[in-house]
Amino acid sequence: MVALSLFLYRTCSFYIATGPSICVCCHRTFTSSDSKMSHVSSYAGPTPALQKHHTLLEFRLFCGLQRITIVFLILCSLLNESLSVRFEVSSAELVSVTVGSDVVLPCRLTPEMNAENMEIRWFKSKFKPCVHLYYNGKDDYTDQMPEFTERTELIKENITRGVLLLKIHKVTVQDSGEYHCFAGSSEHHESAIVELLIETETIENGPPEKPSFSQHIIIVSFLLIVAIVLIVSTVLFLKKIYCVKWRKNARQPQPYHISCEGLEICPLKGI
Repeated sequence: MVALSLFLYRTCSFYIATGPSICVCCHRTFTSSDSKMSHVSSYAGPTPALQKHHTLLEFRLFCGLQRITIVFLILCSLLNESLSVRFEVSSAELVSVTVGSDVVLPCRLTPEMNAENMEIRWFKSKFKPCVHLYYNGKDDYTDQMPEFTERTELIKENITRGVLLLKIHKVTVQDSGEYHCFAGSSEHHESAIVELLIETETIENGPPEKPSFSQHIIIVSFLLIVAIVLIVSTVLFLKKIYCVKWRKNARQPQPYHISCEGLEICPLKGI
């Protein structure tokens, strides 16, 4: 497309440079043939009015061709831009993790596309040295920050779908901060930012977790069993006391009194 545009531009320039001579030659030829017919002995050259007309016509043709060339160049640039691969890089805003554990920082391309041949660079505040670099289809550790040596891994399981996950092993407090996910090709590049928050043990042991529903059932069942055992024990204890009292009263002798009416011996009541 660019070559065709240059060809049109050079054609316009050549036409401007050689146009008058061509027109003059054409006019001379026509005049010569016409002179033979009209028996004119010599050619006096084009008139000033005819030369002015030719010059104006050539200028209009040149302006028209130049406009066509400019429009063609604009269309070529727009077409080239539309054909180039465009994408966006997105990530989560915040990822939190405890000290000493592993973390995976998310990053993906939109729309989904194969990123195997792209440059994928994870870095913090500076582009170089970086946290992790994937270039020319493999991991490159030459420009890696010393504190991340043998602690980073680019998960390539879904890299053909534009998923660019970075795994950091055994995170420390110094690993907290913003991480940039950069993806670039020969035609386009974009980046996204994700913040990593490192939680200490004090924060981890903050408010206690609420018991789950199953834990509630276990606690209620235990309390119910304890209540039943206490009730049964109390009933048995009271029953035993009553039996002891009753046996004690049954063993004691009852006093008697003599009835005056029938001379019967009856036990005294209320004694």
